[in-house]
Formats: sequence, structure tokens, C-alpha cells
Amino acid sequence: TTAVFAALGDACDEVREAALSVARAAVSGDAAEGRADALASSLAAAVDALASSPPHAQRRDDLARGGLVALYLHCASALIPEGDAAREPALKRALAALGSLGDEGCFVAARHLAPLVRGAEAETRLVLAKLRRDAVDGDLRPDLRRAAAAGAAGLMKGLKDADACVAAASEIAAIVRAKPNGKDARDGQTRAGALTLYAHLCVTAGRQFEPHAVYAAGDVMCALGDQSADARHAADVATRAVVKALPFTAMKLLAPA
Repeated sequence: TTAVFAALGDACDEVREAALSVARAAVSGDAAEGRADALASSLAAAVDALASSPPHAQRRDDLARGGLVALYLHCASALIPEGDAAREPALKRALAALGSLGDEGCFVAARHLAPLVRGAEAETRLVLAKLRRDAVDGDLRPDLRRAAAAGAAGLMKGLKDADACVAAASEIAAIVRAKPNGKDARDGQTRAGALTLYAHLCVTAGRQFEPHAVYAAGDVMCALGDQSADARHAADVATRAVVKALPFTAMKLLAPA
């Protein structure tokens, strides 16, 4: 178990995926042997402990934490039937834990939110609307904005709503294009939040967001020269995310001739 958890924080994507697959198999085995309730309680307690701790600076630890949340989400979606009221607290627990993760830990965990959406689409849309507002709220702490962005991306992946993707891309572009107000640091934080949301949509929503990512990609790359240091950092993360997410043909459209 210790070796598998350590592998969840490995620098290699393939090793992390293999470790998560091993952990999922172990969960399935325990469930088949009638230990599902004990396992679910143990994972829930571990995720609750994460939610009350600050983000970890070390990449390996952040990735491992993200893997733990991903495993909990897998367990919850596998053991709790669609439409069951128990899915709502499981979703809230995972969303709270995202606040203890850095960007990379959130990238690992957030995509596993999608299966919990099934059977609760109407309620999910209400949660999504709040998360999208929080992600670009310049008054919130960066870790809370990042958690909201990651959560929104995971829920949008589950909803498979093209209109929501279009609206998000348009909002992000509008915020990033807005002229900064040098007297108010909140503007820079708002742009940083929009750029972080863009990065998480590229990574977590994946191909679902891909057709709409191009719309704001130019503005995101221009934000690398933003006056706000936080916005520049978020733009760097977002640029790396979109370059990795978009196919080469789309990148050629963005590149100068």
C-alpha cells in the first residue's frame, strides 16, 4: 500500500496511472469481499484530513494527494448508485479537498469528478455556476480560486455541455482582454483566476473543451506579459496546458506564419 501511494506521486504520468489502476483494482477486490463500507469510510476520513491541510509545496506530495482524491472519487462513483442522495456529500467532500492541492494535484483529481455527475445533472449545474463565479473572484484566496477552477472543469467534463464550454471560453477571453486597473490589485487576481480556469478546462475537460480553447488561446498567451505577477504565473500554466491539449493543426493556426 505504501509503495502504491508513493507511486501516485511519481514524476512519470504512466507510473502514476498504473499506480491508480492498481489502487482501483484493490478497491474493487475489497468491495467484492464485503469490505466496501469500511473502505469508503477510511478513504472519506483521509480526504477530510486533506481538506483541512494547506497545499503541499513538493510536487511529488501534491500529485500523491491528487491521486488519493481521485481514488476516493472512483470509490464513491463505483459504490454509490446513480441518483442516490449519498453522492452529494461525496461530491462536496472531494470539492473541499481540492483546496489542499496545487495545480498538478488538481489536474490528477478533478477529472474523476465527472462520474459523480450522472443522475444529478440539475443540482450539478447549480454547483457549477457558483464554482465558475468563485474561480474569477478576485477577493478570494488563490487556493480557493484554484479549487473552484478545478471543480468547475471536472463538473463540466461530467455534464458534457458544449454551451457551458462556449460560455466559459467567452468569459475567460473577456476578462483577460479587459484593461487592468493599476489602483486595484483585485483586477490582476481576477485575470489570474480566469487564466487558471482556462488551464484546468484544457487539462480536465480535454477534448470537450478543445474546440473552444482556440477562441481564447491568443489572449491567454498575450497574458504572459500581464502587469500582475499572479496573472503572468497563471498565464504560464495556462499556456503550457493549451499547448499540450490542442492538436498540432490547431497550434499552427495560432502560430505566426
